[in-house]
Amino acid sequence: MEKRKVLRQRSIDKEAEKAKRQKTLQTTLSKIIKKGDEELTREEVDLLEDNDEIVQGLRARKSKGIEQKDRMKEYEDDMDVLKKKCMKLAEAISRSKRLVVYTGAGISTSANIPDYRGPNGVWTLLDQVWKTRLFIYRFKNFRFLVSYRKLVNPRSGKRKKKGHSKKAMILVQALQVATDNFVWRGESIATEVPEAKQDVIIAVGDIRARGTAMTVSANEFASDPCSQDKRNNMVFCARELLASVARLLIIADMIDVHVLMSAVYCVNNDIEFFRHLRSPPDLMEGMRRFQKSAHQLGVQAGKRQAELKDNEMQYELASARAVLKKTTPLLFTACNVHVRYPDMTRSTENKDLVIRDVCRAVTRIGDIAEGKEDLLLHTKYNPSLVERLLELKTCLKENEEWVESINFLVELFAEIRTRITGLTVIQENNKEKQIEIEELCTELENLFDRQKRNQLEETGLREKLIQLMDTLNLVLQQLIYNQVCSRFVELGRPINSIITSARKGRVKDTLEKSEALRAQCNSLTSLATMVAELAVQDEEKKLLDLAKTQLENLCTQVINAGNILAEIPKSAAAQENSELFKHAWINQMRLLVDAVDEMVPLPPVLDVLETQLIADVGAACKALQNRRSQDVNQLSRNIYYRTLSIESMAANYFGK
Repeated sequence: MEKRKVLRQRSIDKEAEKAKRQKTLQTTLSKIIKKGDEELTREEVDLLEDNDEIVQGLRARKSKGIEQKDRMKEYEDDMDVLKKKCMKLAEAISRSKRLVVYTGAGISTSANIPDYRGPNGVWTLLDQVWKTRLFIYRFKNFRFLVSYRKLVNPRSGKRKKKGHSKKAMILVQALQVATDNFVWRGESIATEVPEAKQDVIIAVGDIRARGTAMTVSANEFASDPCSQDKRNNMVFCARELLASVARLLIIADMIDVHVLMSAVYCVNNDIEFFRHLRSPPDLMEGMRRFQKSAHQLGVQAGKRQAELKDNEMQYELASARAVLKKTTPLLFTACNVHVRYPDMTRSTENKDLVIRDVCRAVTRIGDIAEGKEDLLLHTKYNPSLVERLLELKTCLKENEEWVESINFLVELFAEIRTRITGLTVIQENNKEKQIEIEELCTELENLFDRQKRNQLEETGLREKLIQLMDTLNLVLQQLIYNQVCSRFVELGRPINSIITSARKGRVKDTLEKSEALRAQCNSLTSLATMVAELAVQDEEKKLLDLAKTQLENLCTQVINAGNILAEIPKSAAAQENSELFKHAWINQMRLLVDAVDEMVPLPPVLDVLETQLIADVGAACKALQNRRSQDVNQLSRNIYYRTLSIESMAANYFGK
């Protein structure tokens, strides 16, 4: 019996020794194969020939690995080739009536959109993160970190002894502290929100149990990091703990939304109370309730805004909060006038207009909190006129085969000319620029039509088209800069005239000057539309569009406030009401001016302002010589306000 055991043990030892020799031979052959043919010695060549079968298997494995790496490589066309293909594609799309695109993941990588299994693909990077066993979660102000890479590295060259990681126990303690923080925060949420107390307590209890199991398994693994079973047990416990944490995070997010929607519901109830005010005591009660609920809504919306990851939704929520904050005092004063003078049509109209603005802001906050689908479809602005001109210029300049795409270029220029014609905010002193722009457009259109009729490219035609487009772009910008410098002179004059006439009880005069304020509003909004043609980023267009919309909404309310004061000039409520709307109007105009200044470069505007200042000074000197006091007064005011514009723009520019 003992003899059989000895023979069996010898057989096992021989097999192990044979496998060890085979593995050593394969390692040696692999190192030899990696060398070049010229670097091989005679002994190495003989060794390869004697083990031809093993060598073929190793080379097949090596070639398979190379093929797998080649599959991971991404191939892209040169920029010139790509631009030519894009031009042909654009022309084919413009000619087609129906379009179907069948493509794969590779089309996204050229646009810097990651694929799934490429070198920088989503799943590739995710696998790398998963292999390192590193998980990071954020909950409120606490960070949850579990790292297994620090505990053991099974791929290291030398097998280390037990307990080699000095940071193992520190990581286990950090894990326990983080779990305790989650439990504490969850318990506080359960206390703050009784409606969700049961769900939160269940989630917290699950985290506590999973955290205890994770701590025990992590301690066991730290004491014996070479044990595969303990390592697998710790990984399993970690995944269970992370699932419990994720469940609590979801519940906490749902609670935040619930609290925010409760605040929205409360504000809507208070707004409904404002619609049916009957007496000053009702007004005071409504003001007290609304001020409290609006403040609470603003706080909750601010917290939600800080937690949102989508920039578009953050911007929308911030805009709604700003509108709510600005319209709250206007709501109080408009309702105050309505309660005291309920028979006045303008007071009722003003109250309804302000309530409409407040309702829109509150509804917007609620939609963002609920994640309505229309908010996921981000606002896409059409390319500006400057962007279209640059696109046309790029197509001509960088595409050698631009003649083949002449139909597309003609259609693009036709769109550009239509938009140029739509810029109707042209002053009398800019008629020369308008005529120059029309002449340039006509010349460009004739050149495009001539090339469309010819099959071959005319010599020097492309260079002439590019030069004309550069000139057109420059003249358009100068025209817009002239408008900016002319429109933003003495912005507060119309509103001050309305308030002055209204305080004297001049109803007819106030109505006439109200038309001047409406004309100013139309002029500024048209100018904002014109300046938007210079924008190249959606953020700039969005800011300008918001300022313009709010100015348009406020215009009618300001006119109503002025006419209310003209009818009852002795009323303290009407006086306070008109002052609040006046300041709101001036502040909104400043916001529009700042939005325009953000999009207009300082040097060319300063050149325009310098020219206008010199012209105003010359005209003022002539008026002074001819003793035209009224002209001198107006020109002096223009000089003063242009100087203030220069100071404001320079301060904003250098203060960045």
